[in-house]
Amino acid sequence: MNRLQSAMTKSESVILTHQGYRKEEPYQVGVNPLYFKQYQNRWYLIAEVIDKKEFRSFGMDRIKEVEYEGTKFKNRIKEAKKRFNEIIGVDLNGNGLQDIVIAFDPSQKPYLESLKLHHSQVVVSDTKEKYTIKIRVNPNYELQQQIQKYGHLAEVIEGDWICW
Repeated sequence: MNRLQSAMTKSESVILTHQGYRKEEPYQVGVNPLYFKQYQNRWYLIAEVIDKKEFRSFGMDRIKEVEYEGTKFKNRIKEAKKRFNEIIGVDLNGNGLQDIVIAFDPSQKPYLESLKLHHSQVVVSDTKEKYTIKIRVNPNYELQQQIQKYGHLAEVIEGDWICW
């Protein structure tokens, strides 16, 4: 982690050896390390993949080695934070920024008020029958997981995305 922190501070590219969950062997990838993000009790490196010029998250527990690449990079941290601010979790593969309206059983209101699904969450209606919220997100698999945790107590009622 010290090498990553140093590279971030100096805006220097690194080569990660990373063991992805879907890969049998570790692989190497050149990145511009931007910042760390925590999600579901895990830490992730948010970085720009040099070859693809796109942002990606790398699980810190799966980074096996960090080597200095030796070049400086233009820091795009503001752009990365904006993109990751539009999602739930660390997976940028989504369906485009949109409003999602979700109706919950009223019993879930205290949980949704104390631990919001997303910082954009606003209450649409609060009745004895339903507690309805709206979030503005780029829907992804991690949003789907969060909604599915509520089971029959939640229903997506608006959005160009279907939670199955």
